[in-house]
Amino acid sequence: MKIKALYVLILTLALLAGASLVDMTWAAPWVAPQLAGGSPTVVAYQGEVQVSGIPYSGTGYFKFAVVNAAGTTTYWSNDDTSTGGGEPTAEVGLSVNEGLFSVMLGDTALGGMTQALTADVFSLPDRYLRVWFSSDNITFDQLTPDTRIAAVPYALQAQEAVDADTVDGKHASELETHYQNVVIVAKSGGDYTSVQAAIDSITDAAVDNPYLVWVAPGEYEEQVTMKPYVHLQGAGQDATVITSTANSSWPPTQATLILASDVSLRDVTVGNSSTGDSNAAILATAGMTRTLVANVTARALGSGVSNFPIFLTGSGTVITLQQVIALAENGSVNNFGLTNHGGATVVLRGGSFTARGGDDAWAIFNLGSYMKAENGSALGENSSGLNVGLYNHNGSVAELHGGTFTGRGGNQTGGVGNQLNSTLTAYGVIALAENGSGIVGNYAMGNYDNSTATVHGGVFIARGGVNNYALSNELNVTMKAENVTALAENGSSANHGLWNANNAQATVRGGSFTARGGTNAYGAYNSGTGTTLDADSVTALGENGSSNYGLYNNDSAAAMADSSQFTGSSNGLYQNSGTVHLGVSQLDEGATRTSGTLTCFQVYDGSYAAYTCP
Repeated sequence: MKIKALYVLILTLALLAGASLVDMTWAAPWVAPQLAGGSPTVVAYQGEVQVSGIPYSGTGYFKFAVVNAAGTTTYWSNDDTSTGGGEPTAEVGLSVNEGLFSVMLGDTALGGMTQALTADVFSLPDRYLRVWFSSDNITFDQLTPDTRIAAVPYALQAQEAVDADTVDGKHASELETHYQNVVIVAKSGGDYTSVQAAIDSITDAAVDNPYLVWVAPGEYEEQVTMKPYVHLQGAGQDATVITSTANSSWPPTQATLILASDVSLRDVTVGNSSTGDSNAAILATAGMTRTLVANVTARALGSGVSNFPIFLTGSGTVITLQQVIALAENGSVNNFGLTNHGGATVVLRGGSFTARGGDDAWAIFNLGSYMKAENGSALGENSSGLNVGLYNHNGSVAELHGGTFTGRGGNQTGGVGNQLNSTLTAYGVIALAENGSGIVGNYAMGNYDNSTATVHGGVFIARGGVNNYALSNELNVTMKAENVTALAENGSSANHGLWNANNAQATVRGGSFTARGGTNAYGAYNSGTGTTLDADSVTALGENGSSNYGLYNNDSAAAMADSSQFTGSSNGLYQNSGTVHLGVSQLDEGATRTSGTLTCFQVYDGSYAAYTCP
């Protein structure tokens, strides 16, 4: 007899824990467990078994053990008789239908299942589930390979751990407490078949009486509104899907799922396929706080006007998004991966945010709000207009720690845009803008319109299309940059490593600014009345264009440089007007001055001979 286990299948391992009696009745092929009182913990497991390549149906006999990766140590077995990864003595009889079986591991109400699961079983991540199967209850075969136990059961450890992370000033453990009540939603055999019906049934949830609504695998077509202290968890992003066609006008007031304060949403996919005006998958409104969304996929993919997989809005709203995947596409006008709006606060921990198509595709849109992001990625692409990784706009504040921000295609692209009285602080980010076809061009990081940007390290690349700006600072703005790497290349017209113009102030310490190709290649461009550039220990290079300058100072701007190197095949420095003061610096290929004031102190050309200012 040949036994084959399909473990990429639905190895659904879902945490069900509580201190009170939980009654569950399952339709076949589910077995009906009764959880004991005290401190029971069970893990729902679904698998598939084939005999000689054919899905098995009938009564199957199973034995279970949790082992290490090598299979040489047993941490738990269904009857506590397994040692060294060996086969347990007692078997658990289960109904198998078309190869599918389900069991509550640790449910001592089942025959042969005498051992409950505890948090200690998952004290380390190196845990695998080993299964033996028999169709005759005589000869047992070990199903291979052992299956690594994924994240969900480790919530047991999270419940026991002292977590130093905070969510809105409170310990994260307060959002991962011992659930005293568990309600099961399943397409068949659960307490409810509807997610909203399960939530509506709960009337006494409180900070000291939280509930968990656990949703079994399946697609649930409904709108869901959460309640405080009622946590919602699926069986995994690929397994549990909640979807609707909810829509409204801007800003969205309807969504597939509406969050609440003091809740967590985990391990599900939430979708919206509406063809309406504003189509949101997940929505948070004013005043929602201490809300965690973790390991969730949000999608808005309908062919309506504007798609918003995640829309957060309102003063006092504080949401944490942890390892969230958001995708917006197919909207005819706007596709925004994450929208943080109207005074809301969002904390991003990892995750990816993608927007595609329409008139504008913005992966993250921070509008009049506060955002802190740690790592993660943001991509806006393939719209006809502006494609941007992050658009920080209209009095917003954004703090970025690492991460990748990309805009690609369309008329204009931006990696990170900071505009209209906004504030941006970035540490070690990667920003890429490429292949915008319009004359406005590609900016890897743009700081515009009375805004302030502070950039520590990082890589900024703008390339392709017509005009490129690796760092762009323009129109009554202030920028401080230290130790950045900035590259603008392959634009058919102009490429600028640093563009500083129109009453802009830039302070640059260290770093390199390179422009390459096109008609004009300017390592650093400084222009306009009231514009100042203060550079120290900077390298600026213009090359491979028709005109190449390390520093181009123009139109009454003022530049001061010390311990810096400016290189261009045309000139290291070109001064059309304004004031340039050079400290201990190097001008490869010398300098050209048509007007203005140029003062030098220990300036050298490429051969390191003393250089006299023109």
